[in-house]
Amino acid sequence: MLGGVLIGFALHLFQIVILAVVGIFYLMTPKELQDYVMFGFGSPMVIGLTQFLYIIPAYRKFSRGPNPQWAKGLLVSAAITFLLNASCLGLVFGTKWDFR
Repeated sequence: MLGGVLIGFALHLFQIVILAVVGIFYLMTPKELQDYVMFGFGSPMVIGLTQFLYIIPAYRKFSRGPNPQWAKGLLVSAAITFLLNASCLGLVFGTKWDFR
């Protein structure tokens, strides 16, 4: 199960790498198209939701493979990430940006 958790967190780190690539494209795009590229920067804010785009296919692959325990680890890492993301977003948006 630990192997699945580590794979899940590695997939989350891969999403951060994708964000860096989007940032490079943002700097290279013309001014009138930068709003469309800016959409990619929202990814870390909603990683709890966007993770299902890559966790579900990975779960299906590992649940049918020789190590079905890794599939459970993927779900554990997805749940941890979702809960951390939800609590951080609740802290930020629940205070309405007033950190007094």
